[in-house]
Amino acid sequence: QMTLRSDEEHLSAAIDWLYQSQDVTGCGGSAAYYSLLTGWSRPYPETTGYIVPTLYNYAEYADSQEARNRAERMASWLLEVQLENGAFPRGTDLGPNADPSVFNTGQILFGLVRAYEETNEERYRSTAIEAADWLVSVQHEEGYWDRFDYRNEIHSYCSRVAWALLEVGRISDRTY
Repeated sequence: QMTLRSDEEHLSAAIDWLYQSQDVTGCGGSAAYYSLLTGWSRPYPETTGYIVPTLYNYAEYADSQEARNRAERMASWLLEVQLENGAFPRGTDLGPNADPSVFNTGQILFGLVRAYEETNEERYRSTAIEAADWLVSVQHEEGYWDRFDYRNEIHSYCSRVAWALLEVGRISDRTY
C-alpha cells in the first residue's frame, strides 16, 4: 500500500537531496549527478549555478539560514572555478585548461546574479559581468552561439543564455 506524502515532506526531501549533493563534494559546489553504479559525481559548475537561486528561494520560503548559507557557499565556489577568459568550464573537469561552455556559463549567471542581489557583494556582480562579456565575445553577430557549446551547434535552449545576459544587464550598467 502506498502512503501519500505531503507537499512539505516532498519539498524537504528535495532540499535534503540538494544539501547532500553539496556535502559529498567537500568544496561547496554541487555534484553533477548520482549514479546507482558509481555514486556521486564530482562537483559541476552548471548545476551549482542554478541551484543557488533555488536555495535562496527555499531560504525565503522556509526562513532557513542553512539554505542561505549553502547558497552562498555554492556561489563562492563558482568564483573559484571561473576561467581566466571569464567563461566557466564544461563538465566536471575543472582547472585553468578546462574547455569553456556557453550554456554552462549562462546557467551560472543565474546563481551569481541572485547571490549579488542577496548579499550585495561586488565580487558576484563583477564575476557575472566578466562571464557575460565572454558570452557576448563568442556570440554570433546574429545573436546565436555556435561555438563553445555542445557539438558547436546552434541550440534553442541557449535562449536561457540570452535570458541570463538580460539578468546581468539588470544588475550592471551594461546592455547585452
